[in-house]
Amino acid sequence: MLDEELRALDAAVEEVGGAALPAIQAAAGRMRQRDERERLMWLSPLLARSLAFHRQYDAAEAVAKEALSHFRQI
Repeated sequence: MLDEELRALDAAVEEVGGAALPAIQAAAGRMRQRDERERLMWLSPLLARSLAFHRQYDAAEAVAKEALSHFRQI
């Protein structure tokens, strides 16, 4: 289900951890503008990991819970 952009962002998180956060946030903004809800849910785990690298644990947990809720529904 991951497309090329999501795979690249996943690789970025693996390579640079929290430094990928700006790219993930930019991708999330583009996806919101295009109303790509399904892609946003696949982006959510990457966002959660990046936030955790930045020690923004509450935000990371909230994003992860939202993604988990979505994936339980499908």
